[in-house]
Amino acid sequence: MLYESTAILEYLEAMRASPPLLPPDARDRARVAMHMKLCDLEFSGPARTILLPKRFLPRERWNLEPMEAARAKIEKHLSILEPEIQGKEYVAGDRFTLADVCYAPFLQFLPTLEVTPGPAILSWAERIVERPSVRETRPAR
Repeated sequence: MLYESTAILEYLEAMRASPPLLPPDARDRARVAMHMKLCDLEFSGPARTILLPKRFLPRERWNLEPMEAARAKIEKHLSILEPEIQGKEYVAGDRFTLADVCYAPFLQFLPTLEVTPGPAILSWAERIVERPSVRETRPAR
């Protein structure tokens, strides 16, 4: 049984790599793996700390201190990612990869996270959330 999202993505890629979501070059695949890990550690985990209470709990039950720490961690991550993504279509280069898939569920919630991404992140996020596969899997609320 697989229940960790990046393991599931890697399994699906190995079983049905059409279209391929990993580049053929070993160095480029390593960059994708790096961004998948960074997304898990520096973005999606902290994002859940903010999103779960905001989406499912009344305001009076929010624990603001960990939510603010998570927001600061996301801001730092995005500020490091900003210059790296400038001039690129996608996070790990010029093609959509598993790294973009990892970020996709959370990019639509940038306003809810109350972070201020730079223009390269905003442009990339817009491209990702408007992809048909992302739009079709967007939660209802």
